[in-house]
Amino acid sequence: MNSHVASSTKKFGAGLALLCFVAGAALFSFRSVDSSSDALNRALMTSDCSCKPTAEFDWSYNYECNYEEHGQVAPDMWGYLYPDCLGVRQSPINIARDIVTTDCTLAPVTGAFVFDMGMCMLDDLDYKADGKGWTVTFDGYCQTTPTITINGAVFNLLQFHLHSVSEHVIGGGYYDAEIHFVHYSALDPTSLAVVGVMISSTSDNIGNLEFTKYAEHMAYVSGKQKYASEIMETDATMAPAATPSSMASSTSMSAMEQVNPYSMLPADGTYYNYLGSLTTPPCSETVTWIVMKEGITVSPDQLEAFRAGLMDPEFPLVDNYGNNARPPQPTNGRMVYQCVMA
Repeated sequence: MNSHVASSTKKFGAGLALLCFVAGAALFSFRSVDSSSDALNRALMTSDCSCKPTAEFDWSYNYECNYEEHGQVAPDMWGYLYPDCLGVRQSPINIARDIVTTDCTLAPVTGAFVFDMGMCMLDDLDYKADGKGWTVTFDGYCQTTPTITINGAVFNLLQFHLHSVSEHVIGGGYYDAEIHFVHYSALDPTSLAVVGVMISSTSDNIGNLEFTKYAEHMAYVSGKQKYASEIMETDATMAPAATPSSMASSTSMSAMEQVNPYSMLPADGTYYNYLGSLTTPPCSETVTWIVMKEGITVSPDQLEAFRAGLMDPEFPLVDNYGNNARPPQPTNGRMVYQCVMA
């Protein structure tokens, strides 16, 4: 990791590192949700804790281990360690009809969008996984970093990560997963722009082609953990490039391929825009959210590879459904702007 990436990670804290796609039980379809999200919180706090203590007090998604002796703090207690998590502009939120307006005059993002895929090779990116998820880092690992330009300002793509189930609620329900493209301002690294994309798993679809490229690499990285090997061996959507020998040689066509992370965005440019925060500690309220209204699809094997590949039943950092998603937070009077990319 070069000094720029290290500096960026230090500034953003744990919220930008290793956030992602976690393991677990059965996949979830789009499902309805109590608008207050209390029902979700109650459902996640159902079992006795059987976890090992951690080396130091830290945050997790595990409600079962929400006790000091286990060194873990679940989402409803993050604020005790990270005061910003108790702020009035927190994310994610329930994007409900009564807070959405199509008048984008006062929207945080009002100008045209310009996406630049940069120059990044698949095998050069940084892939990491831990018990809370995984992340793919671009900044510092590309010849030219991908960027988006909004309101005339350039934002560099730091990384993308996934949450499963989705964190934002759209149209009254959760999706199977949600991908977050985390960007920081080229002028002010503390100013963030995050693009969120909903993901659905469909059995009649082989999956998003760009998503498949990263899935191959992440299956290998996650496969180092004992619960990912079977997914690697049986996932028919993964190319032969995702084997230790081919990854080590970095000579496969897949590994040498140029990538375009923005091809994982849906074709429909309609998006929801609001001001919020990181969805993990330190929960900094410095994020301009751009949540795409439409989503993309992936194959069930692709989705399960990430969920099952990271679950450790002896030391779970996810909730008792295998999810790494923070429940929706109060909107506190915020409006959400439904706009279309120009």
